[in-house]
Amino acid sequence: IGFDRSHGFCKLLINSFTTISESRPGNWAAFFIPFFVVFLVGFNKNLIFVKVNFKIYKMEAQKVDAFILANGKNFQDYQIPALREMLLNVDDNKWLVLQTLQLKDPTIALIISLLAGTLGIDRFYIGDMGLGVLKLITCGGFGIWTVVDWFLIMGSARSKNMQKLQSYL
Repeated sequence: IGFDRSHGFCKLLINSFTTISESRPGNWAAFFIPFFVVFLVGFNKNLIFVKVNFKIYKMEAQKVDAFILANGKNFQDYQIPALREMLLNVDDNKWLVLQTLQLKDPTIALIISLLAGTLGIDRFYIGDMGLGVLKLITCGGFGIWTVVDWFLIMGSARSKNMQKLQSYL
């Protein structure tokens, strides 16, 4: 942050903010002080420039590994290494979103497909509304599509889970 030298108070406030936000991530000051500084700067006629650097805290490896351990069955095997790298590079504030994410269980999708696949309920379950309606109208593609889905539905559920995760991050 750059100010005229006569405004030492503002510079001290900014330096304090930087120290607080780097030492304690998630502190209320990290959100409150920038608005306060902008309010002060708005009345300052001798302002030269304003530059605030925010430090992004990446997600801890323990959290990522715990998520993958708990939800690994919901993703394709070949996607797990890329998923781990993606999560390690995500901001730590996304952890709560990640915990509340509703992923579809591929095993449940297979059971639904075996029991009610002719009606397209398996496709509705994983979020394929268009294919679900088409499958419902054609009675599972006259039975052929139903049998094919017994082998494909688990992979489709895992792919949908990955798409959902990527859209939230």
